[in-house]
Amino acid sequence: MTHGTEEKERFYWTREVANMIGIKEGTVRKYARLLEENGYEFHRNEHDQREFLKRDVTIMEKIKTASKQQGMTLENAIRTVIGQGQVQKQNHQPSPSAGKENSVSKIYEELSHHKDHHEKMFELIQVLYNDNQNLKKELSKALNDHHEKLAKHIEASEERIMGSLTKWQESNLEVAASIDQKQNKRFFKKILGN
Repeated sequence: MTHGTEEKERFYWTREVANMIGIKEGTVRKYARLLEENGYEFHRNEHDQREFLKRDVTIMEKIKTASKQQGMTLENAIRTVIGQGQVQKQNHQPSPSAGKENSVSKIYEELSHHKDHHEKMFELIQVLYNDNQNLKKELSKALNDHHEKLAKHIEASEERIMGSLTKWQESNLEVAASIDQKQNKRFFKKILGN
């Protein structure tokens, strides 16, 4: 699709750029994202989609070539291309360095905010961890106390039951002895004739 600028330059879509350079569309998007992270600005349409100019395609070709050099990472290739002054926009938008300074301060501010947020979250997690450890100790102590009380209660109940059984047995023995005595008296009365 062709859009005009003041010089009537042609804009290219991601698919077209990928075909021109011989890379995948995802790689074009990755190059564009990394370039933007390093202060480069692309033209965007009313839907905030990137529209690439011929100079953008040329820069991506140089990045592709530089990144193929032994020991060269993609990030270093982008920095090399930018460092050589090959990434300069030729339109009436603010210079990349102005956008970069603004972008860097914005990122720093966001990072600072995130750092504060993460520190607060870490403190809350530490408090929750400490509370959890204290609750575990208290629960363990309460369970041990409960087990001790239960054991004492069971022991006392066993002693009461054993005491009751002993009294019942003694009582039964006394009754049996009494019955035995009465039967013996009757028996002797019958034998002796009284």
